[in-house]
Parts: sequence; C-alpha cells; structure tokens
Amino acid sequence: MAGIWFPKTSKGGFDLRYSWEVRDKGINWQPRVPVNSCYWEERIEGLVAAANDRRQSGAFLRLSKTSATHNNWSLPAIGACPVRDESCQECYALSGWYRLDHPRQLDRVLRLEYLQRLIRENKLEVWQDWMVNKLNAVVSEEPFPRALGANALPQSFNDGGAMRYMRWHDSGDLFEATYALAIFEVCEATPSVAHFLPTRLGALIKSLVQKGARIPKNLSIQVSVHYGGKLASVQLQAVHDVLKIQPSARIGLSYVVSGPALRKVDLRAAQQTFGLNAVVCPIITAKAPKDRVCAGCRRCWAADLNAPVIYPKY
Repeated sequence: MAGIWFPKTSKGGFDLRYSWEVRDKGINWQPRVPVNSCYWEERIEGLVAAANDRRQSGAFLRLSKTSATHNNWSLPAIGACPVRDESCQECYALSGWYRLDHPRQLDRVLRLEYLQRLIRENKLEVWQDWMVNKLNAVVSEEPFPRALGANALPQSFNDGGAMRYMRWHDSGDLFEATYALAIFEVCEATPSVAHFLPTRLGALIKSLVQKGARIPKNLSIQVSVHYGGKLASVQLQAVHDVLKIQPSARIGLSYVVSGPALRKVDLRAAQQTFGLNAVVCPIITAKAPKDRVCAGCRRCWAADLNAPVIYPKY
C-alpha cells in the first residue's frame, strides 16, 4: 500500500512528492519523515490490517454508489489518474468523504490493485465477466429524458421504458489502454445498460480509435477539460479526431470552470462562451440537496460535442 502524507498546498491540491509506502520492514517516507510519524504509522498499520481483511474476504469487489447516481465503479483518484492538470487542484475525490471514509477509500485502492494484477496475469476477462453479471442484474431506474431527443441514445433505448444506468469512475480514470478496451467490451456485452464515462484521457481514446477500436453505441464519453488549462486544446482536438474516424460515436466535452458565488451560475454567460446548447450540471447548481441528482437530466449519458456540460468550481 502507498499514500500521500503531505497536507494540501496553498493552491488547493496535493504535493505528490510527499508519499509513504509500506514495505516488508516498515514504512518508507519520502522525501523525509514527518515529525508526527509515530502517530501516522499507527494509523497506517491499522489501514493495512483492514485492507488485508477486505482483500482476503473480497469485500472490495462491488459496485459503488453516490448520492447523485446509483451504479458506479470507483478507483483511487491519484493512483488511477495518469493525467495531471489544473483540475487536480480542485478534485472532489481528494476531499470530503472521499478522504474520510477509510473503508471506501481502501476498496478503491484494492480494486485498482486487483485490476493491475489481472492485467499482469492476462486474466482481465475474469473482471469483465463479473462486471457484466453485476450490470445485467442492476435495477432499472427511469426512462431516458425525452427532452434530450430521439437521437441521444441507440434506437433500442428509445421505447420510453425505464432503463439501467451506469457511471464509470466517480473517482479514478482509464489508467491504461488494456483497461479501457475492457470497459468497451463490458459495454458491448450489456446492451440494455446506458453507460457514461467521464475521462481526462482524451488522447488515449483517440489512440484506441485510431488503432481500430469502436466506441460502443451505448457508451457516452465526456472528455473533461479545465477551461483555459494547459491541456484544453489537446483534449478538444482529440474529440474532433475521434469523430472524424467514428462520426456516430457519442463523445463530447465537459468543461470545469471557475464559478461565481456558490450555486449561482449565469447560464446566459455560460452559453455565450460554450454555445447555446451548453448546460450547467444541476448537481452543482441545485440549491436543495434532494435535487442534486442525475435522475431527470441524464445529459452526460448523451454526449454531444455541440452540447457541452459545464461544471463550475468555486
């Protein structure tokens, strides 16, 4: 196991140079030992013991849930996120309950460890079969919103009945190509499920498509862009390049932007910047907690380059 011990920086992110790693003879601190190391070593030893228990019991291998959407697959925010840009400074998966709920945090780490082991052993189909069985058993939630249009989903979904929804990675990302292709195969094997995949790995999606991979019809990919950030143009170009090869792919953009006062967003100003079809995520703008849900919106399950989703950060 490994983790970060240094507190948040003045910019709000984490200094990834400050880390710890459990080895056979104890804990290795980098780049130096913290002054309160005895306190932290005792806590880390407890986490390692809990992780071993959950690893042996298999308790970590399950779908996760959030208050916004029901079915998720979560991985650790840093360990499974290869891309580093300005978005990391304000990542919600590095704060709040994502940090404080240690059992769930351990499960995310153990899932990544499990996937990496299967990839090394060339046995990732074991996880794929497990995931397909889980998704085929999830409960249908609601019809796809008619307001998004008949072309938002494959024809087989447009019958007006309640549907199953899956969101990949409320924490974590496509940590390598083999894993990304496995997700594509899971989507193909669960045609009655609408999948949503947010990612900052636009370049990886582009590379896979250029090599012949096809984005499944029931998979919506939203490439996350920090507006004005160092990778913004690269991410935008990646989406355009994917659509040149696979025009029918449901792939679009979601922009992380600095917002005004909490939950007060000028939609007109957002549309002037991002186009008339741009929408602001209601989970962020809704005043009442009960309204901060994906149900009734589902815009992210209908990715469209011409209808970006805006995520204001405060």
